[in-house]
Amino acid sequence: MENIEFYDMEASGLSHISFPVEFGSASLNGLKIHTHEFLIKPTKNWLNRLGAWDRDAESIHKLSIEFLMDEGIPVQEVAQNINDILVGKTIYSDSPKWDHFWIQQIFEESNIKMNFSLSEINIPEFLTKLINDKNLNIDYEKLKEKILQTDPITHRAADDAKHWITMLKMIKKEYI
Repeated sequence: MENIEFYDMEASGLSHISFPVEFGSASLNGLKIHTHEFLIKPTKNWLNRLGAWDRDAESIHKLSIEFLMDEGIPVQEVAQNINDILVGKTIYSDSPKWDHFWIQQIFEESNIKMNFSLSEINIPEFLTKLINDKNLNIDYEKLKEKILQTDPITHRAADDAKHWITMLKMIKKEYI
């Protein structure tokens, strides 16, 4: 359980030409939550994709191209930082199809090999299975509602990963 990391990505849009703009992850050490977040400076390659920037996506995550160009970290540095944090871990996302697509772009663009595994099981499935496997008397939907009150989905990568790891923390408290 200690090798589990939940992650989230924000992107330029929701299409096959979109690119990653933010990586965030969260993990538990005992019952203490740790988060990491990296803004990603768009590469020339990504910016040259006609139609890759979606203003609707920008209005959701509130990250402009100008802000990312000024404050973002070069993709090679992001890939190395992610590898340093995730070495040997299995990472889970609430939307593996899209988040895996975007995290793989970071590593392809930087020519760095991932040293962690991507789980195809999404976070809600993972948490539901954990509740069932441990025979816990937890109503997943009620827990989800409770966590949304204290850790809402903000469409910022680390905050959203923290939302999910907070659910894991609450579940873990039931069987420690």
